[in-house]
Amino acid sequence: MACQRCKSDRILDVGAKCSDCCGVSSHNSEHEGYVPKGIGIGGGDYVEFSYCLECGQIQGTFPIAKEMVEENEEWDHCTEDDDICTHRVTINAHTPSFCGTCHCRIEFNETDSKWHRVS
Repeated sequence: MACQRCKSDRILDVGAKCSDCCGVSSHNSEHEGYVPKGIGIGGGDYVEFSYCLECGQIQGTFPIAKEMVEENEEWDHCTEDDDICTHRVTINAHTPSFCGTCHCRIEFNETDSKWHRVS
């Protein structure tokens, strides 16, 4: 197999079994559970992909359709219009709390135990 970009034969195949312990995220969407199918990283129980050791190109069919990630109903999505952020939260003592996926500023509401966006 030759690289799609640079034609090198230095292709590394990656395979891992993670069952339902896979987490993936994009700029405004995330998914936790089984490996999502149709985005070039395997599917079901297995992470599987190949990449070029020469140029770093992941091998596969691109672009990935928005329906597979940003518009996939099985994924959690966060938009600027939402009051509640559904993504995982990263806490940094030196800056306000922010969402680790969409990077919106958020604060924890003790009443409903949810992270809410801050303007």
